[in-house]
Amino acid sequence: MTLYRSLLALVMCCAIAGAQDFEVEDLRVPLEHFPDGTVKTEVTAKRAKVSDTGALIASGLKVEFRNPDGSVHTTLKSKVCVFDRVNKRADSDDDVELIKDGIKITGTGFVWTSDDERIKIKNNVEVTLEKKNLGFDFSILR
Repeated sequence: MTLYRSLLALVMCCAIAGAQDFEVEDLRVPLEHFPDGTVKTEVTAKRAKVSDTGALIASGLKVEFRNPDGSVHTTLKSKVCVFDRVNKRADSDDDVELIKDGIKITGTGFVWTSDDERIKIKNNVEVTLEKKNLGFDFSILR
């Protein structure tokens, strides 16, 4: 829900300012913090634009999920993502990459809904496992 609230706040600020097609470069928004103030989740975008429909269009999107020590444990990247504040959903038809703990998931397109806080990769899903980080003995598969 934090992603939804932060993006909604950005859209609303632009709407209050009367900014249709308002555009920002090098957007960096900390979404969530640990109790000590360290950033827990952060969204960056090379460019973000609020369309005349109120949707937020982010290009060069990257979302980083961090540990309390500040190290990144999960990264989500997509070329373009559209956030629909009315339906509380983020959608993309472009390539997407999710990396977490030795697992890399790539595909084409994704949908994220705030109600269930899940990401669904639409097409061409590919999972790559890095055996050094999984704690699993892959030699038994030979």
